[in-house]
Amino acid sequence: YTFETPVAAGTWFTVEVIQDGTGGWLVTWPGTVCWDGGVAPTLSTAASAHDVCSFYWNGTNYYGRCLIGT
Repeated sequence: YTFETPVAAGTWFTVEVIQDGTGGWLVTWPGTVCWDGGVAPTLSTAASAHDVCSFYWNGTNYYGRCLIGT
């Protein structure tokens, strides 16, 4: 993914990642995302799996957190 800079600081957005019927797809997040624990989460790769990731832009950095296997 590539994130465009939001119009204003304090912006939240959510991305739902849904695997197709085969699964196995991987996501590459922008290097500008600060993750809990400093490492991007490993998303589900099973067929039809759903993961939900939310991001906050503070005007300088993106902060991300994901719910895996929703």
